[in-house]
Amino acid sequence: TTLLRIMTGALQPDSGVVRFGRGSRIVSLEQDPKLPEGIVRDVLGDGWEVQAAATSLGVLPLFDRRTDELSGGQAKRVALAKVLADDQQGAFDMVVLDEPTNHLDLDAIIWLSDWIRNFQGTLLLISHDREFLDECVNHIVYLHHQTIELFTGNYSAFENIKAARLALQQSSYEKQQREICLLYTSDAA
Repeated sequence: TTLLRIMTGALQPDSGVVRFGRGSRIVSLEQDPKLPEGIVRDVLGDGWEVQAAATSLGVLPLFDRRTDELSGGQAKRVALAKVLADDQQGAFDMVVLDEPTNHLDLDAIIWLSDWIRNFQGTLLLISHDREFLDECVNHIVYLHHQTIELFTGNYSAFENIKAARLALQQSSYEKQQREICLLYTSDAA
């Protein structure tokens, strides 16, 4: 979450510089979004994109409510509908979604998974929902020990590759330990 906030310009890094391409347009769904004050209908705007996203995410019944009266889950769904509807109008170069499945029911998660699979642009996604990731992603960016590695495939494929690498490392370590023991044993004899 912190890294995504830095990447979108919402948070400044402790050191270093983040550079964006000239005219880059990034839209972000934060984990705990803050909606502008007003009526949901006015925040979301008009258009078929809004209607489609709002219907699929269960936001239509909230259209006449004030944003400051919404629960955290309702606010998250409204913010997600806004991000997805705005992007369908081609307004952004990159969409960043931080835990988008939080507060969604199964039908909305399935709809969002389909939306992501059909999305043609750049998408960065953080989620702890492994089934959701398996359904809709085809690359995993793995941050580990201050390195970044790109894996092709869904989350299960990433986990399998990671487990195989760990098993190989463990096997290599055990072989190395046996060789060390042999060296010490032959030196003592």
